[in-house]
Amino acid sequence: MRESLPQGVKLIEASFKDDGLKLIGQVVLGFDKLSKLTDISLDAPGGDVSPAPADNPTQRPFDGLKVVDEGGTILITSPTHNPLAGETKPDEAADPMAKAMLETMMKGFRVAFRLNAPFEVIEHNAHRKDGTTLVWEYDLASIEKLFGAGAAPAIRVKYKK
Repeated sequence: MRESLPQGVKLIEASFKDDGLKLIGQVVLGFDKLSKLTDISLDAPGGDVSPAPADNPTQRPFDGLKVVDEGGTILITSPTHNPLAGETKPDEAADPMAKAMLETMMKGFRVAFRLNAPFEVIEHNAHRKDGTTLVWEYDLASIEKLFGAGAAPAIRVKYKK
């Protein structure tokens, strides 16, 4: 992963734990310009592993990230991608057995985004705030509820420069 990062983005820490059907991963990146995160692509190296589908949010985790300098403030927005996209068609009711299997497989599923910046937070839509650290957290139920209602949850924060 370290070698595939764009210039100006540094892998500070990465840990992965394989626990049966559960994979726990944490990646900490340092960067000189926030906009460089959109260049990160986690394609399979050397073609020895099948690449993820193009709509897989883990392949381009910062796709859609926008940074807008508004003069005295900086606005950062990013869409949150549905990790369950493609499981069922929008107009198709999920098979109860398939839904039960998905719930069993995804029990304990959690995705969290943490953003820490040296600026004063003016406004945000994070689930938690601790000083200048903002945390957005999603579990299977919240993802199904948000995307099922047609609302794609998004990360949004405005900082004072």
